[in-house]
Amino acid sequence: PEPAPQPTAAPTATPAPSPTASAAPTATPAPSPTASAQPTAKPTPTPAPGKPTPTPPGTSPAPTPTKPSGPVSEKVILQRGHVDIAGSLNADGTALSASLHDDTLTNAKTSVDRDINSVALALDDSARHTRPSSGRLAGSQYDFLGKSASQFYYTDAINDGVHIWPGWSTNGISDSLAQGSVKFIVKPHSLPEGASAHVFNSDALTGKVEHIFNTSTSLSELSIPEHTHAHANWAFTKPGVYLFEVSFTATV
Repeated sequence: PEPAPQPTAAPTATPAPSPTASAAPTATPAPSPTASAQPTAKPTPTPAPGKPTPTPPGTSPAPTPTKPSGPVSEKVILQRGHVDIAGSLNADGTALSASLHDDTLTNAKTSVDRDINSVALALDDSARHTRPSSGRLAGSQYDFLGKSASQFYYTDAINDGVHIWPGWSTNGISDSLAQGSVKFIVKPHSLPEGASAHVFNSDALTGKVEHIFNTSTSLSELSIPEHTHAHANWAFTKPGVYLFEVSFTATV
């Protein structure tokens, strides 16, 4: 007699995958049928899509860079290139704030606005000068730099391409919101012992010096028109750390 057939194992039930949530399609009303004795025409088959072009191994689309929504808070030291202490209105136009516009490209591939509390501007020993006994800086109008032969640190109003080149800007303040001039305020918070800091312009023809900020005399406010971008000479009489509180005020 032939052996009885062996029972095969029952297939294991494979659970159906749980559907993923997707947006519900918009209901499209079905067209009302029209009476016709003719059969519906057979639909034309849709051709199969073409074979996709394979992506070469090791390549992927470059990510789209995103622009920061506000000033960058990364702590940096900037030693060379153009920067501006910039005033701007906040989003609802009710207050002014100060940030540092950084064009140095030393810590970013593009110009960025930085949180002013996260930035230090530095001058190295190549910015150290000795006050001469004759020539442009020897006149009494430059006595704030110290006695003859004394040393000070200096960065010029004209970019020398070597040192930090700080300026200020009110280009971010709208004419329609600010009434009249804007006050740019630079107050010393702490200085090296016996030191002073100075921001000034000088006329090469007349020798006249115009002090803008002077920690020795508490000169700390500058009234400037809107849409101003300016640079001046900065001088520091001793090495060390100088901390300043900077702000902008205006009637809006």
